[in-house]
Amino acid sequence: MLAVKDELPEGCTTVGGHIEFSHLRPSKIGDVVRAEAEVTKVDGKKIEFKVTAFSGDTLLGEGTHLRFIVDRDKFISKLG
Repeated sequence: MLAVKDELPEGCTTVGGHIEFSHLRPSKIGDVVRAEAEVTKVDGKKIEFKVTAFSGDTLLGEGTHLRFIVDRDKFISKLG
């Protein structure tokens, strides 16, 4: 969500639709883990991301994430 928040129309946010992630390597207790999200495709209200996680230069995991742009107030009102 934070990767695109500054690009969204006023009053909009994103909600998660699907995530697929492969865990490739373990991290040690106390390691600093960095997560990255890169937009790979925008199709209307659908945003696709490539996501990765690193410890230093070591790739810990990678995958894809799908989010949808929604009107923030309408979405929150439906949560009731």
